[in-house]
Amino acid sequence: MIDYVKFKASDFETQEWSSLIKKEEVTIAKNGQYFIHNLRIRYYKNVKEVWVENSLHKYHNLVINKEEIGLNVNDFSRSDLVKTIDDISRVLGRDKKELKIFGRFEYGVNIDMGKKLPMEFINTCISVGDRQNEFFSIAKPGEKEFGKHTNFLNRKEKLYDKAKQIQQYSETPINFKNSILRYEVVLFGKGKVKSTLNLEVEPTLFDLTKKKLYLEMGNDIIHSFNRIKTVPIYEERTREEILDFMSYAHPLIVKYDKAFLNKYQFNRLRRAGKSKYSQYRIDKNSTHNKISRQIEEKVQVLTN
Repeated sequence: MIDYVKFKASDFETQEWSSLIKKEEVTIAKNGQYFIHNLRIRYYKNVKEVWVENSLHKYHNLVINKEEIGLNVNDFSRSDLVKTIDDISRVLGRDKKELKIFGRFEYGVNIDMGKKLPMEFINTCISVGDRQNEFFSIAKPGEKEFGKHTNFLNRKEKLYDKAKQIQQYSETPINFKNSILRYEVVLFGKGKVKSTLNLEVEPTLFDLTKKKLYLEMGNDIIHSFNRIKTVPIYEERTREEILDFMSYAHPLIVKYDKAFLNKYQFNRLRRAGKSKYSQYRIDKNSTHNKISRQIEEKVQVLTN
């Protein structure tokens, strides 16, 4: 579930840094940056801090699973995370309780879509929540869209085709047996991590290993995914039904209706759209609900 994490070790003396970068696990890139396998490390001498960041999931696959490339398309459970954090703690020479999270923090799930294309579902996602937060395209410059994201204060939520993402950014051609839908939450800053995961103190890598915290992340993923408003354009629905859904869920249409209809007309249209949309959202056979159940099952498996 956990992927990208930014954390730091404090009270790091210069001689400790010198010893760290001589370890066999540490490499130096052409641009002069140091890495513990895939984790970028920086030393700030004035404040005696080492900053570490990148994907713990990829670290696990590179170091623990000993994969040649170290991708993050498989599942990453809490037990996998414990092994990963123990190894990072060993290399840094610091207790995991001393490694404090203070920056970007990502967690999410990979959903096997079989032969279905993830973009078919992603294209039905048009807004999030009661305020109809808009979705924006995700794509490498000059390449085709492979996902969408929406933004909140110090928070981002993303849906994307995992295989397409890797194919656009990887230097090595990779073939996938099945399509993978990635749903991901990104938090920015320790304050947002604390409030989202109901923590009273500054979070550490040790905290991430606790089952209670993993459940908090899982519940946040489930709740956030269920707040997405979708229009079932790939399912058997009439044109009128689709238009009713759009009038309630699509942020641009809502803005247009609000601007050109009087208050009575606007509210009546919204109520009608909401009523029909609510009926669609409880349909157990809708694609949205099928994926939601897969996410719930995946969270339970990864947490134990």
